[in-house]
Amino acid sequence: MHVLKETPERLAVIIMRIKYSTILFLTILAGCTSRQVDYSPFDKLDLEKKCAVYFIRSEGDIGDFENANQDFVLTDKTALHKLKKHWRLTKTDKRMSCGFGYLVFITQDNTLVEEIKINEPCGYATTTGGWYDFDETYYDFIDISKIKAVTRAELDSVQGHLSAAKRNKNR
Repeated sequence: MHVLKETPERLAVIIMRIKYSTILFLTILAGCTSRQVDYSPFDKLDLEKKCAVYFIRSEGDIGDFENANQDFVLTDKTALHKLKKHWRLTKTDKRMSCGFGYLVFITQDNTLVEEIKINEPCGYATTTGGWYDFDETYYDFIDISKIKAVTRAELDSVQGHLSAAKRNKNR
């Protein structure tokens, strides 16, 4: 029987290869794991109820989507389900004074469930839960054929109703 004798130099090379292989494996594994989702603003919606999401242009920086679509409401259940499934926000430490291009009011049975303030060009959004990264690709999940343009008068009425309901709730 032939027995291989490893020299100390050869053993060092083998150990080094094992270390590098382990590091490479762990790096690849870490890259394949999904990103931590800190918040899903549409998860609060029960789509069996009357839901509406209002996208209202604001005074801050606006992006291409906001410029092209202006103020609108989305009530289609299939379209809302798509938002609920795909809008997954991750916390961010960045704070910017860019303002907000869209104020988004998520409502259920005419009651405010969540409010999102979005700045697409600067890449962030705020909600009741804090500050989050916002990528313009989130807008890809909005079915443009399902949106309904709304006038400022309609939006003023909605905002007034939601503000009054919020005040009454906080009493």
